[in-house]
Amino acid sequence: MQSLADDIRSPSPIDKKPSSSSSTLAKGKACLECRRRKVRCNANQPCGGCIRMKKEEYCIYEDEVERVRRLQSRVTELEERLKQLQTSSSSRTESPSDEVLEGKGKEKEEISSDSSQIHRGSTSEPTLDFAGDWWKADPPPDIQAYLIHIFFDRATPKSGFRLNQERFIQSLKAERELQPHPALLNVIYLLACYFSEIPALTRHQQVFMTRTRHYMGKSLAQKDRLINFVAASTLLAYYLLRVGRFLECAHEISNAARFAMFCNLHKISSSVCKPPVPPPPSTALPETIEAGAYVQPLIPPPKDAVELGERISLFWTVVLLDHSGSLVTGLPPNIPYQEIETVWPRALEDYEQGQVSNEDESPGSLFDPNANSGVESETTKHRRDTMKSIVLLGRVTSFATSAVTYPVDELKSPVFLQVFRIHEDAIVRFAKTQSPSKFLPTPSNPPITSFSPGSQLSPSTHSSPSFSNAIDSPGSNSNPTSPISDTRSIPSIPPRYRLDPFFLIRTYVYISFIHLYNAVHRGQTEVTEHLPGAYEARLKQARHVITDIRDMSAHDIDISQLPMMLGFAWCSVAHVLAQHVRKLQAKPATNEADLEEAKGDFLCVASAIRALCDPFPILKFQLDRLQVYGIHLESPA
Repeated sequence: MQSLADDIRSPSPIDKKPSSSSSTLAKGKACLECRRRKVRCNANQPCGGCIRMKKEEYCIYEDEVERVRRLQSRVTELEERLKQLQTSSSSRTESPSDEVLEGKGKEKEEISSDSSQIHRGSTSEPTLDFAGDWWKADPPPDIQAYLIHIFFDRATPKSGFRLNQERFIQSLKAERELQPHPALLNVIYLLACYFSEIPALTRHQQVFMTRTRHYMGKSLAQKDRLINFVAASTLLAYYLLRVGRFLECAHEISNAARFAMFCNLHKISSSVCKPPVPPPPSTALPETIEAGAYVQPLIPPPKDAVELGERISLFWTVVLLDHSGSLVTGLPPNIPYQEIETVWPRALEDYEQGQVSNEDESPGSLFDPNANSGVESETTKHRRDTMKSIVLLGRVTSFATSAVTYPVDELKSPVFLQVFRIHEDAIVRFAKTQSPSKFLPTPSNPPITSFSPGSQLSPSTHSSPSFSNAIDSPGSNSNPTSPISDTRSIPSIPPRYRLDPFFLIRTYVYISFIHLYNAVHRGQTEVTEHLPGAYEARLKQARHVITDIRDMSAHDIDISQLPMMLGFAWCSVAHVLAQHVRKLQAKPATNEADLEEAKGDFLCVASAIRALCDPFPILKFQLDRLQVYGIHLESPA
């Protein structure tokens, strides 16, 4: 069966424009809008009929494969609906929960992955029906409300994008200028369809992506609600990253990043909302722009602290995607680290409650030994540390990539060693702010729409060493427990644990060290005697990651549900371990037990990467690259 990612990557019917050499089109070749209106279509994009009716955004073509798939899906939906009708009498005997009867809490949704209907709350309430042609125009209010709910419930926690949900919903009924731009609305519908996992919704992704691009063009051409344009472009890039369309994602995030900088979103130097500076009188505006002349900003200043917080959050979401895409594709980031003046983001609740400070730090604090973040809420710390870890990893990776091209003699220069130590000290300082826990108990009834980091205590009965002690620099006197002994005895525990939300951040720290030590290696040789122990230090970071992977297996963590970026991080670990295996194989008197242990570590990380290949096919290419080391990737039976 063709996967969703493969389906989305398939050439669009719009790109396969039917030939107009014949005056009469074959049946089923007209655009969907002309077929609905039962008028002649000339098969252009957009066609003449849609241009005359000013419905260019609805001019969408459907190929035969998609048409058959749609009909088969419709048959499945009808069969499922028939089953529901046959069992409706028994379902009516079930009384709704007391909370729903008394109006307490949220309505519970029962979602059938094979059905086009959503049952909301009690059986007396109406059913959402996704069949029909609702998607050809703006979604009706009930479906729109459901799509927005799915977006805030599932997409925003994963993407890093933050909006005040209550304010956003209220804006839907405001005046046109205060409403969300259709570009933002349609990309929200797009992500909601993707995350819904309901066939009746997921099949409309191409429709909403086409409309998103159409309205983004209108927003830019008319200079209409441009902050929504940046948000729509960012969310579209995130969607493309999720479905594996990396080149398109790189192009989209490049546009979003550069336009965000045009809007000066990279220069928000305070978390405190200040009154806007009024522009000079119109008579003082020069006819030509000269140095120091007033230029009308592309976006108006924020009206209050919440809007300021949303802009800071939006900018850092752009940075997060920009740097993540850079690590995946190997292309340089579009937003240079040196040009970022915007303060680290906070939880939106801090802006809503006025718990912000004018002393908030910018990215320069990563390399400032005297920087102090002060008191932060758990949500704010996680949000900031996520951004700090990805920026730090990107900065270190850029430095290491450049260093690989330097002559060996230049790596021994005092200037290089000074820069190396600056990056190393920055990673060590950041690592010391992280707690050592990895796993948290899953609540018996987890909330539907909110995520609580919960306690930082590990459920494991064996004590965990301090995280900062696990990342000591080369040449230190510490002697951390080996990763083999770390995983020697995990007690039997129930399979209801989840990863600590800071787990991915700590993994980025390990990978930052690995990339930094890569800077002083040529193959398997340390090229500078001024950095003794760099090879062993790099290997130690890789083994810490192996320990984490084995702990996840012991705690029944489903690796296939983890973020894609973790897979790329593990690829860096796999290369280090594979190089170590080859080094041991090249030694004439290698201990056989050491060699088998090294191979076992390599197979462990390779298996973890393979578990992420199904949701993220791009990792298969990364896994294939490991074949160059000549190590059999399949675990022995």
